Amino acid sequence: MEARLNAAFREKTSLSANNATLEKQLIELTRTNELLKSKFSENGNQKNLRILSLELMKLRNKRETKMRGMMAKQEGMEMKLQVTQRSLEESQGKIAQLEGKL
Repeated sequence: MEARLNAAFREKTSLSANNATLEKQLIELTRTNELLKSKFSENGNQKNLRILSLELMKLRNKRETKMRGMMAKQEGMEMKLQVTQRSLEESQGKIAQLEGKL
């Protein structure tokens, strides 16, 4: 009978040790899992950040191209305005001459 009690006690001690080992492993695996989740999330965020940065660069380039086009159009319009103003002044001068002759 005593042998059975000793064997049961040894088995209980062994199972308790195994349980403690498994709990430590579970804690370590949980930490590792959280670390991997965090790292995966960071990688995903970095990837999204790279995608957004690329999109931002594309939009900036597009904006700069449009701005250059608008500047060129504005310069063209200013030149046309100057030509038109000169033409108006010349026409007004001719009108004044013709009125002077009348």
